Amino acid sequence: MNENNNHGNQSGDGSINVGNGDFRGAKLNINNSNNKLFTIDELNITRHPSLGGFTAKIESINVFGLITGVASLIGLYLTLFPLGGVKTYASWSGLFLFLLALSIISILLSVSLKRKKFENFLSRKIYAELDSSNKVHFNRIRAICPFCQTKMNLYTVGAKGGPYKDMLICERNPSQHRVLLDPTLLPEID
Repeated sequence: MNENNNHGNQSGDGSINVGNGDFRGAKLNINNSNNKLFTIDELNITRHPSLGGFTAKIESINVFGLITGVASLIGLYLTLFPLGGVKTYASWSGLFLFLLALSIISILLSVSLKRKKFENFLSRKIYAELDSSNKVHFNRIRAICPFCQTKMNLYTVGAKGGPYKDMLICERNPSQHRVLLDPTLLPEID
């Protein structure tokens, strides 16, 4: 016969059912959903300028996207269908495709920022933010972990294809120390 009696709860109330072992006095954390709410001050959230502190008016980004898009489409057309039999180099088409992609990104970014004022930009670590004077700032967002007092970085996380969430993730314990960020609560950019 087994000497270790099971002192656990065997009912189906969401508890852990243990076949053998004694967990009296132990603390198990099965679902660390961290539903605790923190204020911006408790998290000590700071912005760190990225891309060399580059800022631009949102109208300038929109105009840049439109002009670059039109120029790249004209360039692509002339590369693929030369006028008057003048041969052009096909290697230019790669540049024009790159410029077209850049223009689409610029236009989509300006449209999204006008609506949301906060959008992830590069590698889901840099965020574009729109201030009250319609200037776009590119920042990294950092905080102090409320659980262990180490650094936290803001990332956009989620399954491939979405939905994505803006989440502050601890450097020391990234799997458990996570805080969902509501970007509408961030203070205005100075």
